[in-house]
Amino acid sequence: MENLPEDCLLLILSYLDLKSQLSLCDLHSRFPIILNYHWQSRYKTNDISINAMEFNINDLHHLFQNICQFIKKIRIKFAEAGHLQVLTSYIYPNVDDLRFHVTSKMSVTDSDMSKILNSFPNLKTLSPMGNFTGKEFVNYKGLESLTLSYCTSKFKVENFQKLMIQNRLKEIKLELFDAKCVEYIKLHKESVSNLEMITIDDNEFPWFSKHFEVMNHLKELHISGTECRNETFRRSFIEELRLVKSKRPLHSLEFGFRNHWQDSLDHEYLFDIVDSTLYVDILKIVSMRISIANRHNIRENIKQLYFKNCNFASREFFNNILFKAKYLDVISFDNCTFDFSEEVFVFDATKMREECFNKQTIYLIDNQYESQVVSDFKWEVRHPHKLFEVCTEKTISYSYYPISICFKNE
Repeated sequence: MENLPEDCLLLILSYLDLKSQLSLCDLHSRFPIILNYHWQSRYKTNDISINAMEFNINDLHHLFQNICQFIKKIRIKFAEAGHLQVLTSYIYPNVDDLRFHVTSKMSVTDSDMSKILNSFPNLKTLSPMGNFTGKEFVNYKGLESLTLSYCTSKFKVENFQKLMIQNRLKEIKLELFDAKCVEYIKLHKESVSNLEMITIDDNEFPWFSKHFEVMNHLKELHISGTECRNETFRRSFIEELRLVKSKRPLHSLEFGFRNHWQDSLDHEYLFDIVDSTLYVDILKIVSMRISIANRHNIRENIKQLYFKNCNFASREFFNNILFKAKYLDVISFDNCTFDFSEEVFVFDATKMREECFNKQTIYLIDNQYESQVVSDFKWEVRHPHKLFEVCTEKTISYSYYPISICFKNE
């Protein structure tokens, strides 16, 4: 061991996982020194993600004592108070991103949060889990991104209001407060004007929708909750988007339904957008059952239309999408199913592109028929046209929230 070159030993240790590395620290005096070099090189640029249950207390002490001065991001899961005590025994001057979860065996409270904030004086991103009232959060300044989704309902809305005022957050994830909180406590315009990303539920939506006009930096908005499927909420939401679109042009709008195909009203979401003349570059429809045909033309207010995990009840509506969407540049069917079945579905490109001047691309990705006799969706292009193309590969991201919006960058 004494004769083994340092670089060779460092290379060997780098192949071991963290738990194995820590187990070697007591075997030879060279291991802790070499591992410290390795950890400093690795964790200066990479975050550390650990489950505290996999380590004993002494190993955790050794790890945090050696990385606390240079580590920048920590993801950790606690199982007992001793794990949290070890973490807060040191100061982490360079950590700007801390995210922690706890098991059902323990609870993190306001007093624990005070210790955490003392150990992490320069946090910009914080995602805690625990039973907090939020009183300790109010004393913290410098946060840019905050996730409260994993906190209990003990978190007082007054503390959240104060926190928002003094931090001018760029990113917020809530899904925490009920309708009564939103009704009686108002958010100030100044506290939301810097927001770039918002994740909330339908109860919290009125807090932010009142201030759309000052959110000039907003890039993404994600909304969850059962009310998102309510017709009144949906129409009101679309109308608010129409009012704000002159200041905040829309890049993409996604509606997700989480496979609630039994709801016959799902397809009305699509028609509400089509009929509203709400301009959006990309419209994404996820997990919808579509069963109405020949009612609507998709006009110039939409440029690209994506269906993901959708069910088409009839060929009639499928044809309606293809032949009445003359202004669409892209149509995508990804992991969709069709109640009708044919051995080969034929696209008549020349007929589809009549009186059209824009090129249209159709993406068909892993679709299938419901019928057990003919399961795979096969296609064929008849009468090819220079303004029509069918492709079988395209990667696009989905949020899978009931409602998601991406705004255009100015």
